[in-house]
Amino acid sequence: MNMFRKLTFVAVFLFAATVVNAEGMKVGVRLGYSMQSVFGGMGMLGLGAGVGVNVPVGPIFIGPEVAFLYRDNWSTTEISSGKAVDWTQSEFALSIPLLIKFLPAPNYFIAVGPQVDIPIAPEECFGGTCTEFTERADFDVSVVVSFGYIIVSNLTFDFRYVYGATAHHTRDVYGILPGGSIKSNPMNTYGFGITYSL
Repeated sequence: MNMFRKLTFVAVFLFAATVVNAEGMKVGVRLGYSMQSVFGGMGMLGLGAGVGVNVPVGPIFIGPEVAFLYRDNWSTTEISSGKAVDWTQSEFALSIPLLIKFLPAPNYFIAVGPQVDIPIAPEECFGGTCTEFTERADFDVSVVVSFGYIIVSNLTFDFRYVYGATAHHTRDVYGILPGGSIKSNPMNTYGFGITYSL
């Protein structure tokens, strides 16, 4: 998927999600920190900044967002030719969750919904040599579950768990394993963020 198509997808998604009901809509800026893991014990940090809206629809809120992320998806040490070698995978990404928010109690909210992440410039480094990670999936599809606290009317804190539903990457193992390729685990993410609403 080329960059123009990715950006067009983001624009259409946000437009469709916000024109449903603009009355009473609030716009917010969210800063977030996350730990993501593709393989057990190899989780690393991620940082993100984005913009989201809350559109009231009856007793719930529809909350589309778009965020720009930097994340290290794994970092470990492998033994190669008898030597310890660092192995990492990092990338930028566009993250697009579409959350449905409920307020079960004053100052608290629960949010659930789908999320699509679009990797940008994924890179894999092995022993100090970095190359484009061409085996990376074009996008990740996930499900978000979030719990939040409204500190004051325009400032909220939230914790998010993002459960990955699609493979993070596909390795070419033609001639080694039947089928020629093997899919990795999805990427799961834990994180928290602060949102300031305008």
